[in-house]
Amino acid sequence: MRFLRVILILLISITGSKFVNFNLKDFRERVYKLDDFCGGNARFRANAIIVSFFTLDCKECMTREIPALKRIYNELKNKGVFVFLIGFGEDRWKVGDHFSQNPVDFPVLIDPQKKVGSEWGIYGVPNTFIIDKNCRIRFHLIGSRTDYEDFIKNRVLEIIGK
Repeated sequence: MRFLRVILILLISITGSKFVNFNLKDFRERVYKLDDFCGGNARFRANAIIVSFFTLDCKECMTREIPALKRIYNELKNKGVFVFLIGFGEDRWKVGDHFSQNPVDFPVLIDPQKKVGSEWGIYGVPNTFIIDKNCRIRFHLIGSRTDYEDFIKNRVLEIIGK
């Protein structure tokens, strides 16, 4: 019960706060900065951004969440929705090998030293954040849900007002 109270306090303290920017490379060595996609100086205007931390050995990440994010992205990308996967403590070559064989249409970034993850308060996976166009964290889901796809899609639709 105490563990649940700590998670609830964490969710309340994070939701509505400004995210911590990241500057990460994908497995092809392209650099992505989150603040390029939201806020007043964004180069690419997003209405909502989904950031999902994963590991290759996370069963829920690989079998439920990433396939769901692919479907959500394909359905909502024309409404200004972006997705970033972040390999939490993952090796660039292993991630590159996996996603070369199982491609996605959004960036798969690498956080090999878990630096960004620790700045975001990540201690395990899966962890999914939804950020609005003003760079505010609107939702943070710790762990997985059986209704993950519907839950995330509905939260994104709330944010973009569609």
